[in-house]
Parts: sequence; C-alpha cells; structure tokens
Amino acid sequence: MSATPEFDDDLLAAEQALRLLPPEEQATFAARLRDEPALRARLRDWESRFAPLAEDFPEVMPPASVKRQLMTEIGAPASRRSLMLWGWLAGGVVAVGITATFFVPDIINTLNNPAIPALPGFTPGMQASLMGAGDQLLVQVQYDTGTGEVRLVQMAGVQHATDRSMELWVIPAGQKPVSLGLMPEQRDAHMPMPDELRPMLANATFAITDEPKGGAPDGVATGPVIAKGDMTSV
Repeated sequence: MSATPEFDDDLLAAEQALRLLPPEEQATFAARLRDEPALRARLRDWESRFAPLAEDFPEVMPPASVKRQLMTEIGAPASRRSLMLWGWLAGGVVAVGITATFFVPDIINTLNNPAIPALPGFTPGMQASLMGAGDQLLVQVQYDTGTGEVRLVQMAGVQHATDRSMELWVIPAGQKPVSLGLMPEQRDAHMPMPDELRPMLANATFAITDEPKGGAPDGVATGPVIAKGDMTSV
C-alpha cells in the first residue's frame, strides 16, 4: 500500500523538526508553511513531541553504533541525513550512549505511527492495523502485553447508520470470533483484554462488523466485516 499525502507530510514535518531536510527541501517546505495551516500544525506537533527528549540532559556524544541504528531504522539515506542528524544528536538530545539506545525505539515508533501519540505508562507489544475497503487504515489496535490493556485509535473513522452498531471482535487462531463489545465513540479509547484471551493474541485477528443496534444477537456476528487485521509484534 502506497503512502498517503498526509503520511508524507507527517514525515516531512518530523524531519524539519529535527532540521534534517536538505536546503532545497527546506525552502519548499517553508513556502508551503506560509499557505498551509495544517502543515504548520503538523510541524508544531512534531516539535512538541521531540522537545522533551532534550530536557535535563548534558551534552555528551553518543557512540557511532547509535547513529547507525537510527539511520537504518528510519530508512534515511546516509548521504542525505548523516551530518545533519549526527549534529542534532550531538547537540544535547542524549546524556550517554546507553540512554540514546532507549530513545531510538520511541522515535521510530512515532515515525511509523505518525498520527498516534505515545501514552505514558502504555507500552504496545503487539498491534493490528484494521484495514477497510480500498486498503484504508480505519483502526489501529495496540496491546500492552504487560498490563493487558488494549488501545483503539480510529484513524479514518468508522462510519455507520444510526440504527446500526459497529462491533469489535477478536478471532484467536483456529477458533470462533469473540466479541469485545461495541466500538467506542471516542477516537482514542482503551479497554482491558479478558484474561482468558490474552495468551491467544499472538496469532489472532481483530475485526469490526456492522451489526444491529446494540450489537450482534446472542454474541454471534451477523453483519458484514467493515475492517480487519492480524495481530503482529511491535
């Protein structure tokens, strides 16, 4: 699935927040900022996300291995990002090399999921991207393996008629679907995963179906599948 313009703009804003864009791209980006309020908002959002990483740390040069890992994970060509990124890291983002290695996964996770801000105390160990018609990402499911909590983030929104309900299901490998209840109205919601289902999530599928108002009768799915996706490790 190809990246959307919104995804591309998020990455551009992230790179600009870190001052990674080459001069010619910076000029183009600056011109767009004057005319696009949404792009300005994206840049402000990324600057606020990265700002806490630089707080309360003295300036210490991290080892070269941290640079190589970050460049590899981001997927940025070394010829384009190398000097600028290394200057940013050396400017005070990390205290010591070992500390920097803990920052790398957080940065990568944010870049991979640009519209999903991290939550304090919630560490996703597994996730599922529930795709709808046209391979559109409708809902991102995240699961904290430590707390057993599920996070549901509606990326594009799940539309339904007023006399219908959207129901969330988990389908353990080789088993029947188990209802997790109606989809929350909030864009970003949380719910506990039942204890008996937690060991089965590694190979499970999540799905959303269109059901009669109030949910599927007798806990058995009756409506069409609106979105689904397989659980994978983060």
